[in-house]
Amino acid sequence: MVWRLFSNVRSAGKFAFPAVFVFLAVVAGCATPWPEDYPARFEPVTGTITLDGKPLEHVQVTFVPMREGGVLATGETDATGNYRLSYYKTTGTPAGEYRAILSYRTDPNGVPITKAMNSSLLMPLEVSQAIERLPLKYCTGDSQLKAIVGAGGNEIDFALIGPLRELPKTVDP
Repeated sequence: MVWRLFSNVRSAGKFAFPAVFVFLAVVAGCATPWPEDYPARFEPVTGTITLDGKPLEHVQVTFVPMREGGVLATGETDATGNYRLSYYKTTGTPAGEYRAILSYRTDPNGVPITKAMNSSLLMPLEVSQAIERLPLKYCTGDSQLKAIVGAGGNEIDFALIGPLRELPKTVDP
């Protein structure tokens, strides 16, 4: 199959092969090297996030590695407060120590901002006006939440203590 692809490129003209070679060289040069001592295996991570004992939907979950050169794994809670981490299209994250950063943002009317809205190419107005509702101790780079991911299945729950930060008061015209 690779040979068939190569032969099609060769027959496309005298500039096709150099163009393909340059493209492959650029793509290979853009790849970030995976650290040799970093685990290549991804471990599944799931859990539940509650606020004052109640599940919280649409919390953006980010696991930031404590070591340099690691990968960020992300997820979002469902209606029951459950999340599952992934790194791009790979489920889980490598074993290691992480800082967990949790974010629950809403528009000024209290409607949650979803992961799909955050990753939209065209930023919806609601995202540009989003307000972080969780206490700052959970949602900044200085988050106090830590997690250790080990081999095999990992269930890491976070029981947060509120209240949610208040929405700004609107002024009636």
